[in-house]
Formats: sequence, structure tokens, C-alpha cells
Amino acid sequence: MSDLEKNIYVSNLFDFYKNLLTEKQQSIFISYYFNDIGLSEIAQTKGISRQAVLDSLKKTETLLNSYEEKLRLNQIYNEQKKIIKKIENSKNLDKINDIIRLWED
Repeated sequence: MSDLEKNIYVSNLFDFYKNLLTEKQQSIFISYYFNDIGLSEIAQTKGISRQAVLDSLKKTETLLNSYEEKLRLNQIYNEQKKIIKKIENSKNLDKINDIIRLWED
């Protein structure tokens, strides 16, 4: 997985699981991934070391991946998008049952 793909994936996980993170974790994550602020600048703004920022980002990414392993919200969402695209292309409403089955599993 390239850095860009990883960043997109982690950002998607953040959208699903951000409310399970602390405010500080959310703030650092948003600054780094969404606002494109460097580690040193985040550290200076937060009054912490650059290493603390890096550690927070790594911990947050680990937590997001852990939540996804357990809850699979991102995976289910992506599967639903594929099924919906098929429904749109085929105009076959029977495929809606595939989405319902995803949530029943």
C-alpha cells in the first residue's frame, strides 16, 4: 500500500471511529492528515515534543485499525457502495437484499 493509499484508508477509518478517540488524538490527527500541518508545527502549537506528536499519530492509527478489525464499518460501507453501484447499473432491486445481509452478519 502506498503512502497515499494508507493516508486515505486511515482518514476513512477516522471518519467512522473519531468519536472513540480522545479530543487530543482527534486534534492531532486532523492537524496532520486533514490540515497538512507538519509534526514540528503541531508540537509547537500543542506545547509537546515532536516525538509525542508522532507517538500520538501512531497510537491513533493503531486504535483505528483495531476498531476496524472488530467493527468492520469501513469494510461494510465499501461493500455496500459496490452493491449499490451494481444496483444502479442493473436497475435490479433484488440486490438490495445483499445489503441487508451485510448488516445481519
